[in-house]
Amino acid sequence: MNEEHKVDEKKKKAGKTWAALGVVLLVLGLGADWMGLGSTEGFGYKQLIVTLVGAAFLLIGVKACGCCGASSCCKK
Repeated sequence: MNEEHKVDEKKKKAGKTWAALGVVLLVLGLGADWMGLGSTEGFGYKQLIVTLVGAAFLLIGVKACGCCGASSCCKK
């Protein structure tokens, strides 16, 4: 296994980890009221922050691992 392949695999693994963490944060942020988390009703600023951070982590992870679905938009 060459060095470039090892780096590529590490980058993909890190990207998948960031993406998974992003999904978890998105689910927590968007579903907090439904799950009974938080002290107030409605979509509060803390939920908004968690949701935005989750979306950012997901995008960073997808970009890092190059998994853009069927298209090859970021597999350069």
